[in-house]
Amino acid sequence: MRNLLFVMLIFAGGCATRSKVARPILTSAPPEALDAARSTKVVETRFDVPSYRDPAASNVRHKAHAIFRETRVPLKSKEFATEPVSSYQDSQYVPLPPSAELKAEIETQKTITADLRAMQISMAETQRKMQAQYALLVKESADFEKTRAQINIKNAHNIGPANGPAAPSSGGPNSSAENKW
Repeated sequence: MRNLLFVMLIFAGGCATRSKVARPILTSAPPEALDAARSTKVVETRFDVPSYRDPAASNVRHKAHAIFRETRVPLKSKEFATEPVSSYQDSQYVPLPPSAELKAEIETQKTITADLRAMQISMAETQRKMQAQYALLVKESADFEKTRAQINIKNAHNIGPANGPAAPSSGGPNSSAENKW
């Protein structure tokens, strides 16, 4: 109940009657301002500002943005072409004049670049072929080792006590040549 009474006092206490305020009524603008407005127009110029770090607070970085400047210019001039500042070359920049030597060097560089690209493609193809050959070699080596193991197992079964090498004979000089060694 107390809260309700408090809320009602706040709403009722906040209301005020409107007081009458005298406002001047303008009938017309001064003739000088009208003449100036008729003989001029507003031209808007855009200035692009890159992002920058605030010098007052080093942890604040401002994003790149555009600033527009309105300038009042006379109507008599028919055209005001505005361009961004970045479209003009720096006054200190002096490009080299075109020359035959420069053109020849550029053509040489283009030829070298084309050759390098062709070599890169050729090397990629060679690498792909080498990887295929290596995979085949690994497979064949595995098959060879498997076959070798099978042959060793068969040889181990064939050389048994019954089929073992013959015992050397104790014969004289007339014994076979097989037993000499």
